[in-house]
Amino acid sequence: LRASKIMVTLVQTETKLIAAFAPIIRKNLHDALTSDTMDLICDRGWTDQAHPPRVPIDVNDFSDGGRAWGRRALLETERRFFDNDSDDLMSELAQLALLKLTQREKATLVLDKRTCGRSKILSKEG
Repeated sequence: LRASKIMVTLVQTETKLIAAFAPIIRKNLHDALTSDTMDLICDRGWTDQAHPPRVPIDVNDFSDGGRAWGRRALLETERRFFDNDSDDLMSELAQLALLKLTQREKATLVLDKRTCGRSKILSKEG
């Protein structure tokens, strides 16, 4: 849930001038879902704090259900934002995950002062 928080929050609260951030947020979500670790809630240390403490957990230590959830979340992310139309992850198909960008998003990434330095989003290595 934490990995998708920024995407959901930004869409709900912002109405203008966020076109340049959408590809960056999508890329960050994909990076979080393909990471070797994920921050999970530590219920032992949570008392009266507003936000629960989180600890990094190795993805390989997840239960079978947790690994299945991670795979489904990554597959859905790849289907929506990376043009994957199969039932396999792009890494399983030996394909490079490249963001599917509209002409508007490409233009705003290059022209917006806040994102013009993020050429990694537009590159094939990104």
